[in-house]
Amino acid sequence: MKHWLGGLISEVYILINMQNVAESFPSKIKLNCNFDDLTSKAIGEFGRWQLWISVLMALLKLPMAWYQLNIIFMAPPQEFWCVKPNSFHKYTTEEWRKMCAPQIEENPCLIFDPDVLLIAPTMERTLIALVPCTQFNYDTTTFTRTIVSDWNLVCTRHWLVHIVGGKWRTTIPVLYHLPFGLGNAVMSALAYWLRDWRKLEFSLATLSSLYILYWFVIPESPRWLLATGQRDKAIEVLNNAAMVNNKQKDFQIVKKWLLSCKETIIEAPGFLAFIKSKNMRMKTVLLSGNWFCTGLEFYTFSQYLGAIGGNIFLTVALTGIISIPGGILCVYIITKFGRRTTVWIFQTITAACFLLILFVPKNIFANDWPRLLIAGTGFAGLAGTVPALYLLSGELFPTLGRNAGVGGVTIFARIASMIAPLIVSLDDVMLDLPLIILSIVSFAHLFLLVPLPETKDRPLPDTLEEAEQFN
Repeated sequence: MKHWLGGLISEVYILINMQNVAESFPSKIKLNCNFDDLTSKAIGEFGRWQLWISVLMALLKLPMAWYQLNIIFMAPPQEFWCVKPNSFHKYTTEEWRKMCAPQIEENPCLIFDPDVLLIAPTMERTLIALVPCTQFNYDTTTFTRTIVSDWNLVCTRHWLVHIVGGKWRTTIPVLYHLPFGLGNAVMSALAYWLRDWRKLEFSLATLSSLYILYWFVIPESPRWLLATGQRDKAIEVLNNAAMVNNKQKDFQIVKKWLLSCKETIIEAPGFLAFIKSKNMRMKTVLLSGNWFCTGLEFYTFSQYLGAIGGNIFLTVALTGIISIPGGILCVYIITKFGRRTTVWIFQTITAACFLLILFVPKNIFANDWPRLLIAGTGFAGLAGTVPALYLLSGELFPTLGRNAGVGGVTIFARIASMIAPLIVSLDDVMLDLPLIILSIVSFAHLFLLVPLPETKDRPLPDTLEEAEQFN
């Protein structure tokens, strides 16, 4: 438990800030002190300062949810049909749709040749050639405007839709993911009232712009500052934290120790250094595979949500809300059984849900509630997997180089996000093929966890040499 603050600072600060980058800040100076003990004694285990920082970092999950999942409302399932030519003005829209559309297609991209229909409207349809439709009308009952209707992303352009877009050391990094589910619900509510995708995007961007204020209120990680030899800056941050937590006397004692710490020369390793190291190479490769599978599951399933239930607003909102207990349950499981086991448990739940959805028929129950419940449970599984995997990844890489390590392996989740649209589009090839693929990937993911070591209740490595000895 004595290393709680080291984990809190390094994981909540470094892991969140480095989710989208794979670079570290190289340093050649390291203070030769026990940072965990010093920072813990300086500002206490968990006070108002840590709570304030943790809440702010958790709120970052709101815009993350908006911009990772907004494609659901920007390009929802939308009925469309071929525009009626002026020469068919005597027919109603419904009559035109019935006479021009092959019955084998719900949303026809090919229609019977209008020139022939105009001359012989009762001719046997099998004798009339099919020609591509070039202009479309869209059903605006649910959404007044989407990127599909704006840019005609149907038929041969449909594939473009899917490419638009101590105990506290364990507990806090897990709990900070919970607002992601809340972000789903907020986005669903906004989409319900703003049925135009441009208005929805503008509202989300406006809310997200408030996070610029973080520049003025979020300090740098004192543990990282100490690890990189920036003693004066670390003392300043710890002094402010001690004042908030009413720990000024303890801080003054720790300050003397910090000022007496000796400096040693050390080079912070980059991502390639982990690949070259014998022990860390295997961990890095396995973690990269884990993140690739997790990213493929998350981004593919997120984009596939619109096809799960009947009411798209209810589906997205409830799956987000249902996923919140997954994060809360993760705190208990990860504390009781460890990081690797937690990822295993939640991945099993997610994989099972992908399979179960395949066996529940659509449009049978009110609002497709069984499919909705299973989808929400699947998201709860992902909600438990992601924070546990972040925690495991961060604890396997040393403090000096953790930015590069965690940033490097999580890049594979971003690579998976680029493949996810291709997986989603396979639904046009075979119904529910994306879910079948996700089920296979989820079960395969479990085998990548087996060789990784458990990090529960073990001190964090500070250097590459210490990480190499971590088994």
